[in-house]
Amino acid sequence: MWHFWFFIYGIVNIIFNMLDFMVRKIWQRGAMTYLLDKFVLRAPPALPHPAVWIHAVSLGENRAIAHLLQLWHNKTGQHFIITLQTQTAYQYWGQQNLPYIHVRYMPIDAPFIMKKFIKKYQPKRLIIVENELWLAMITTAYIMGLNIGLLNGRVSEKSMRRWLKMPKLIAGLAHKFTFCLAQSPEDGERLLKMGFHNPEYYGNLKFLGKTPPINPQTMQRFQQYFAGRQLVVFAQTHGNEHKNIAEYMQKIHTQNPEILAVVIPRHINKKNKISGIFHKYGCHIWRSDQQATPPPAHCNVAILNEMGILNEIYALADIAFIGGSLVKRGGHNPMEAFHFHCQVVFGPHIHNFKSVYTAASKMGIAHCANNSNFTQIMAQTQLNHPAPEKFDQFIKEFQCDIDKIANIVMT
Repeated sequence: MWHFWFFIYGIVNIIFNMLDFMVRKIWQRGAMTYLLDKFVLRAPPALPHPAVWIHAVSLGENRAIAHLLQLWHNKTGQHFIITLQTQTAYQYWGQQNLPYIHVRYMPIDAPFIMKKFIKKYQPKRLIIVENELWLAMITTAYIMGLNIGLLNGRVSEKSMRRWLKMPKLIAGLAHKFTFCLAQSPEDGERLLKMGFHNPEYYGNLKFLGKTPPINPQTMQRFQQYFAGRQLVVFAQTHGNEHKNIAEYMQKIHTQNPEILAVVIPRHINKKNKISGIFHKYGCHIWRSDQQATPPPAHCNVAILNEMGILNEIYALADIAFIGGSLVKRGGHNPMEAFHFHCQVVFGPHIHNFKSVYTAASKMGIAHCANNSNFTQIMAQTQLNHPAPEKFDQFIKEFQCDIDKIANIVMT
């Protein structure tokens, strides 16, 4: 009977993916590549030996594993097939141009399509990053003899409760994993309750402890753009968070006209909608996709519609609001900001990085705000000047053991 429902599950996923293609992808560059990969229609790369299949859904997860994969390749010459879901993650690997990384969009999670993918690419194992527990992917890989591991595993309290309503299903998936590395002790406890065997914790791969790289050309460009301005960064912002930023700038710009809000949206394809919000509140906007000269003096909001520029902006600022936290998105990674001694303001919705934000708040380098006191907290944060040693100490405490993690995933 389960074979029938497994088949129906696959058909539903095919219909959903086709709708997704028609609604969201058809007007984007690379849409045909996306469609071909969904049905495993592109030719596999020529590889010197069987690759390791890594599934990492979005940009954050792919950036987190880049150093680990480099270590692995340098030690063994290993190549990797990476399947992912987002265009930004796909573009990220294209910019890296690494000969041992071969990228495809994730095939449709249907058993017959996953079987086709494994037969075509012939990976020797599957490593899933964070929380991508796809039924057909995991089951088909297991049936076809692949070793499966969970890397930087993460599951929220809400997701755990949802999975535990289907105890046989999650237990059946969990026992197929040969190793489970959690990204926090709390995640490890939740994964254990879900049936994963002996989850281990050696740190979060997103917290490597090394200062993120700076692109000299990008840094020089931004230094020229923003010379003489006091930057306040609003990174990875979503939806209604832009209204909070606009209201803040309305009030603060009259008191300090040197302040410039540098907004780096989570979804740069929504730049026109975001611009409309700021215009509605009377903000003077400068956009990097429209102007190649520095923002004029009367401009108080700069919108950067570019990828891979957070490090350079954090290095120029003292304060950053990390988005996805005033809206119910669970928050984004604040560690890059801390590396550059940048204080962080965040909202109440931080379940993706709760332990990090909690510890940073106790250290006095992060501050929680909500919709009603956002402007007040931002203003108070500007008056704080934590010692650089506080940031360095915090990063050291959260630094992951990359060598230990590498030894486990490579065996």
